[in-house]
Amino acid sequence: MSDLSLCKCGTVREKRTAGESAKFPGRQYYRCDNCKAFDWADQSPRKIFNTEAGPNCKCGKASVQRAVTMPGSPNKGRKFWCCAKGQYHGCKFFDWVKTDSTLQVSADYMPKKLQFENDKKRPALPGYVTYLSDWGKAEILQQMFQVDPKFMASYTESRFDSLEVVGSWKINNEVQKQQFDEARENMKNDHPCNSNYDIPDSYREPMLELANKPLYTEAGEVFLLHGTSPENLHSILFEGHKTALANNGLFGRGLYFAENAAKIDQYSTNDPRYQTQGDIAILHEKIYKECHQMHPKNVRYALVCRVLLGNHTLSVDSITRIENGEKVFTNDARSSLASQSDGNATNSLIGIPGKVAKKFREFIVYDDSQVLVEYLVAYKRVRNLCDCGLPYKERTVSKQTLNYGRTIHLCPKEDQDSCGFMQMMPLCKCGRSAEVKTSHSAKNPGREFYTCDAKYGRHKCDFFEWKNQFDSAARKSNKKARTA
Repeated sequence: MSDLSLCKCGTVREKRTAGESAKFPGRQYYRCDNCKAFDWADQSPRKIFNTEAGPNCKCGKASVQRAVTMPGSPNKGRKFWCCAKGQYHGCKFFDWVKTDSTLQVSADYMPKKLQFENDKKRPALPGYVTYLSDWGKAEILQQMFQVDPKFMASYTESRFDSLEVVGSWKINNEVQKQQFDEARENMKNDHPCNSNYDIPDSYREPMLELANKPLYTEAGEVFLLHGTSPENLHSILFEGHKTALANNGLFGRGLYFAENAAKIDQYSTNDPRYQTQGDIAILHEKIYKECHQMHPKNVRYALVCRVLLGNHTLSVDSITRIENGEKVFTNDARSSLASQSDGNATNSLIGIPGKVAKKFREFIVYDDSQVLVEYLVAYKRVRNLCDCGLPYKERTVSKQTLNYGRTIHLCPKEDQDSCGFMQMMPLCKCGRSAEVKTSHSAKNPGREFYTCDAKYGRHKCDFFEWKNQFDSAARKSNKKARTA
């Protein structure tokens, strides 16, 4: 260990030795004369910064040098400068350490074009996310997530009728973009495509607004939606979709997309709260901490992707083409589409509702390079209508009971004309009004919390919220809405 260390405040400090009268005589330590920070010299090396001071961060202090330690990261071992105050209290300053005047690129970081032809190792796909603070873009994304309540009622037991976008991020991945651009150019130059998709106006208009510039109709370029679980998101965002890992679904082993948010919502799963450990901790670190946004709790995720449909074929049964009755696939694994009757390649399959797809069209591609993830959307299932199909009215519990202060949604009709709709917020994951209970644990005795009101069995979900935290967040949200 060096005799010098850089303190968290950016001050260089010397190693000292505890005196004979100290509790640990002879033990060496570092003490900062500026902020009085103290560290034992023999403690974990992660707390002792490199003595080399880097460029000043936004705090005006010298930055410290760290190295990426995340297992499996393409940047593992790579050094960088960051604020000496740390990840949670610092100014978020970040800069890669330049080791040489000539950029040295490890094979682990090389884009596809820089790989040697005989290198069988798939290159890493770096990328990053940017939180969307542009309310206009967020509004466009919300329009793309408009759904017909009757469709949601078919699979959510009529407890939800809308999808509300609560967060959105722009995905930036140059390697994926390069592969997508190459595929688009090849598709444009090879042959004109049959791009008659008849996308509904309610979806087409926000789609074109989101694109900012005309989509390449010569390659059948469109924006489509894809739903998935939180556990799969990190690999999709930063490594790309992989047809090799796709399940053999209703229309073969491909990547599935839809133009209706109610369709992709069926494949999303709930993300209850912020995680610091487990499969989705890395995802949460990137999409919530970097943009200083708190986890909205109990959200679902969807991807808004550019997709190249090119020359498509139509099928109802996933076996034969609607156009000419010929076979859709060339193999039993259903991972390769048969060519068109004129010899041109078939680039995608559109599943038409009927024998296989029940309510919605499905768009399937079988080549990774035909997909570019553009946006990540976090949304919640909500209910805005009573059973009559009318917007509900809102009331507050005024009786001094466990439910005091809770918001109630009621049918707007009076007495005998009312449909009897009533729900008390918050709702659990399965759409029921949560029940208030009291903790009997040693750590939180007497503390009240919300949980699913189902007593037992398969209908009970694992919803949990501390009552004081939820009520406080709800009051802030209502106050913000009133002042908006």
